[in-house]
Amino acid sequence: MNRIVTKSEATLECSILTRKQIEASRQLAQLLFSPEKPKRYTIRVTQDVFDYCIQPNESIHCHHSILIGLNTKNQIITEERIERSVSSDLFDFNKFVFRHLIIRNCASAILVHFQHDLHLEPTQQQIKTVQQLYRNGSVVGISLLDCILITNGNFFSFKNRGLI
Repeated sequence: MNRIVTKSEATLECSILTRKQIEASRQLAQLLFSPEKPKRYTIRVTQDVFDYCIQPNESIHCHHSILIGLNTKNQIITEERIERSVSSDLFDFNKFVFRHLIIRNCASAILVHFQHDLHLEPTQQQIKTVQQLYRNGSVVGISLLDCILITNGNFFSFKNRGLI
């Protein structure tokens, strides 16, 4: 029951197989070298930052503060958790914040601070620290857009209250 295959049939089968291999290789290359761009969260108003920070299944609210780095289109490109030990010293805090933003090529930043008590008004120390960060950002060329204090379900914006 051996069937004799002619030369033209063998050539046809080979060319079909080659076309399929070439098409499969092209599709694989397209997947490997053209990955989809990650969708970025865009910040338009203060409420967007609040919504981003209280998203479910996020562990960010367990930390003391978060530094959010933005590109020129106000899309979040980096997020860095800041522990209490770093934010206690103003000089170290400034160095930490702007080093992180410069390394990641951020155009602007938003600082989010989680208040564990229900008091939303900032302390004088917090106001002083944020104003210093705002001035230093002007020097470095990375603007601090806002500092937001978040408690259970509420937030306080330094920018909306005219503190920066």
